[in-house]
Amino acid sequence: MSDATPLDQRARHELREQAIWRTKVAGYAAFASATYAVLVFGMIGIDTGEWPGVVPYLLGAGLTFGFGAGIYYRRSQLAAAILMILAISTVLLHIFETGALGALPVTGVIVYCYVQGFRGAMDLAELEKSDGPTPLPQIEP
Repeated sequence: MSDATPLDQRARHELREQAIWRTKVAGYAAFASATYAVLVFGMIGIDTGEWPGVVPYLLGAGLTFGFGAGIYYRRSQLAAAILMILAISTVLLHIFETGALGALPVTGVIVYCYVQGFRGAMDLAELEKSDGPTPLPQIEP
């Protein structure tokens, strides 16, 4: 066994652990964001009684929670990509509609977590692809 093999295995293990950590952080950010949205928009709905205007935001919070669960539990690349794109497009839409950058630091941190979750899911998929069985050499007759 060569000296490079244990280092290679250790590096792969560390990359896997970092990728899992990034997906967990993205899941935590999605869970926290969805919980906050449910609390805020639920209170708005209760206070104003304008449920038709609040329900789309509550559905968005449900989607955020669902995609967060997909990242956290399944390490899903698709869930990570959708959540990342939704978060970025929501931030851009808010900036274009209001012209205000008020919540940009908080949303910037959340979007950063989602981007890291996407990178982690991609790294895990790449590691799983390379962990497959190596093909046997072909013997020519």
